Amino acid sequence: MVWLPSWRGYGLRRKKMPTVGTEKTSLLGAAGGGDVVAEILVVAGGGGGGSPYAGVTGAGGGGIVHAAEYPLAPGSSYGVTVGAGGPGGVPQGNGEDSVFDSSGISSTMTAVGGASGKNYGQTGGYAGGSGGGGNAEACNPGPGTQGPSGLGTGYGNDGGCYTGSGGGGAGGVGGNGSGPGGVCGNGGAGRLFPNFTDFGVSGYFGGGGAGAYGNDGNSPFCSGGSGGGGPNGAAPPAEYPGVAGTDYTGGGGGATGAWWPGGRDGGAGGKGVVIIRYAGGTIATGGTISASGGFTYHKFESTGTFGTN
Repeated sequence: MVWLPSWRGYGLRRKKMPTVGTEKTSLLGAAGGGDVVAEILVVAGGGGGGSPYAGVTGAGGGGIVHAAEYPLAPGSSYGVTVGAGGPGGVPQGNGEDSVFDSSGISSTMTAVGGASGKNYGQTGGYAGGSGGGGNAEACNPGPGTQGPSGLGTGYGNDGGCYTGSGGGGAGGVGGNGSGPGGVCGNGGAGRLFPNFTDFGVSGYFGGGGAGAYGNDGNSPFCSGGSGGGGPNGAAPPAEYPGVAGTDYTGGGGGATGAWWPGGRDGGAGGKGVVIIRYAGGTIATGGTISASGGFTYHKFESTGTFGTN
């Protein structure tokens, strides 16, 4: 006869899990394993600015997807794609997408490349993660298409209105240009991510590129959006190419301020980036690893693999 103990009165207790918040807790070291809760920032490449004449628009910053709490399974691999910035001065130089690929484990997050600026003589604005400035004498900005993706919140905005308008940024729309008379639009503001201030431009990412407009190509100066957006090329003698967006921020390229036939190209878009952050010491591989304030960071500047131990 086999004796079976009675469990009545003992009451099975469920193990209390750590609270997840700003100070996220790693569970990989806990008995029996478990998920590590990470914060993930995925930034696409910025678009390239317009050319080859004043009266062209700035490019949109790369779209951004941010997950404040993303569960990563132990002993797993995740694909990381980092989007390149778009070339300046081409008919449509959108930036490339950046992706944190769950490989079926959880939820893939995709940031959409920023929109190209419009060249001289083109109307409207291109669509992208953040939209390019809308050229011509009507309010027809390029739309920002970045929405939520996977477990992340999406950030992207429209470009500005009218000739010489700025591209949209992750934190704001592009500045408006104007008709004849010489007014350009600043690039839309990037977005601040306070837990990533050691990266980007002091934590800002996805700024839009500036547009350029003026009589005979003598455009006034307009600035790129915070977060790596390129200013226009309007510094005296107004024959400079647009300034490129900053790499690893997804900033949009600025438009050229040069006049034809000495036209120059718009600035290229800045390359995107993927950054993963979790509490405690290193429990994963991939990217450039650093530590700050009790957290570990994995920064991917190029395509690779993120693996949990």
